[in-house]
Amino acid sequence: MNFESVRSKTDRGVAGLPIRLVVAFVVGTAVLGVILNMVSGVGALTATELDAQPTPDVVRPGNRTVTVAAVDADGHTVPGVTVVLSGDTAGLAGGEPIVARTNANRCGDAPRDADAPADGRSRDPSAHGQAAE
Repeated sequence: MNFESVRSKTDRGVAGLPIRLVVAFVVGTAVLGVILNMVSGVGALTATELDAQPTPDVVRPGNRTVTVAAVDADGHTVPGVTVVLSGDTAGLAGGEPIVARTNANRCGDAPRDADAPADGRSRDPSAHGQAAE
């Protein structure tokens, strides 16, 4: 068999290869999208947007207890929520975030010492809390 005759026959196959790859990619992407839409159990892993309502709103320096209620968009309290308080504007003892879980009364208590501000004024502890179910 002559090398030139084989080469001339394979040139045509290589020319059609890129369009076949594009078609396979488009069809594969469409099939993958259909399969992912058919999976309905993934909805259980979605996060719910909650808001935290601390009591009291303003904490003076010293040993204080802050009660946090996690509420949904309708304003109803939600039990069993983990609330993480981080002190961006309030000084927390040790500088570590505070983690509390809401109880059956739908409130989480997190006792901590608040560091005294340098200017002597009280601070707003509206910590940028994250609530996740």
